[in-house]
Amino acid sequence: MRVRLLLTVFTSLVLTGCGLTGVGAPSPRTPDPLPGNTQPQPSAAPTDLPFLASRLTSDGPFALDVAVREVRTGAAAMTVTISVTNRSTLTRAWTVGDFFDDGTTTGPTDRGWTAGGITVIDTSAAKRYLPARTADGTCMCSLGLFNTSVSAGQTVFVSAIYQAVPPEVTSVAVDVPHAGTFTGIPVSR
Repeated sequence: MRVRLLLTVFTSLVLTGCGLTGVGAPSPRTPDPLPGNTQPQPSAAPTDLPFLASRLTSDGPFALDVAVREVRTGAAAMTVTISVTNRSTLTRAWTVGDFFDDGTTTGPTDRGWTAGGITVIDTSAAKRYLPARTADGTCMCSLGLFNTSVSAGQTVFVSAIYQAVPPEVTSVAVDVPHAGTFTGIPVSR
């Protein structure tokens, strides 16, 4: 089911000119899409993912720890997974909202509350990869973040799908809104 869903999505991308020519093996740790939805959704948990890089940032009164957890590529697609942990001591929860968004609302379900602002940079080729989009313009990334709340001490995972980097690329930089650019991130295959 999952491979068929990814094949359908990537066929749409090829037809819209994104240049993807096939489907790589999906990461076994990529969050499963919700029924009827083709985008990765915020999830509670691939706890076995390592911390590749992390840094503290904030959103108003909320202290946040943003971490790059995985950059995994196949032959045609690459998935980036990050986590954000609410390190504040406030009794109210932090709402992700548009914290990771790129400001583009072209798809019918984007609405500005996505992980569409997370980009990947192949520093050796000076090339920036933006999250893939479906034929209708919807970001192939975690959506619906307007109602994703993270209580103090809790962690949420978000992800986005990109065109794969070339086989010779072994590390990339990951640019995360409000957290900056994480360099030297290894690419898993």
